[in-house]
Amino acid sequence: MKNNKSDVTFEFELPGFELEDVKVSFEGNSIVINASKKREETEEEENFKRFEKSERSFYYESTLPENLNVGAAKVNLNDGVLNIIIPKIK
Repeated sequence: MKNNKSDVTFEFELPGFELEDVKVSFEGNSIVINASKKREETEEEENFKRFEKSERSFYYESTLPENLNVGAAKVNLNDGVLNIIIPKIK
């Protein structure tokens, strides 16, 4: 967490996740981040069958400073890096 004069910024490395896999919510004076991704892959041939299944998840929760405008938060996921910028109330 970076606490600047104008905002608070969170940055997380989430390789393999897409933005639709990530849920960011604000509960009381906390930020909660949940990410979950499931993958299933099947390959079948005449005498061969392969089935792979994986599940990944990420969870983060932190108390926020009181002077933030969480309604104006910006969330971006680019190249596996999740950025959340929350402006401060002036």
